[in-house]
Amino acid sequence: KNKTYDPAKLPLPPIMVDTPKTRAALANYYQDITTVDQRVGEVVASLKRHGFEQNTLFIYTSDQGPEWPHCKWTVYDTGLRVPFIARLPGVIKPGAVCEALISAVDVTPTFVALAGGKPVEGLDGRSFRDVLTNQAPAFRDMIFASHTGDGTMNVFPQRCVRDTRYKFVLNLKPEN
Repeated sequence: KNKTYDPAKLPLPPIMVDTPKTRAALANYYQDITTVDQRVGEVVASLKRHGFEQNTLFIYTSDQGPEWPHCKWTVYDTGLRVPFIARLPGVIKPGAVCEALISAVDVTPTFVALAGGKPVEGLDGRSFRDVLTNQAPAFRDMIFASHTGDGTMNVFPQRCVRDTRYKFVLNLKPEN
């Protein structure tokens, strides 16, 4: 529940309808982000306190975008762009920001590569270690995404392919 943000003072994105309910929900969303930020800091402090800070890969991410129109459960950018924070002292440069396209299927091969191993055959993803370690500015030329629907509420299955500039979205049930 929001304890920090004044809903009346928040600027609303143009895709949102300006109502008290929308403003309260946006304030709660910003509060959630603030709370996550605090908790990530607590985890890092705990790693340091227990002597694991220097040899622990810490990643925070999400599986989808926020619960707003054209976000969660979609293949639009607001549904695909998710937080991704990676921290590994001495390997990943602190404060670095990267716009490389990565996909969740790439996380496991990246873990294996950062640990010095070799991924098993048959994995769909590829390691983006070189992007994390600032040895490469890009990783993939394009990514693919899908939303199949849950059968009752989200009945708009979609597929997409995206590069750094364009995205093609196929709505499999445009009537919905």
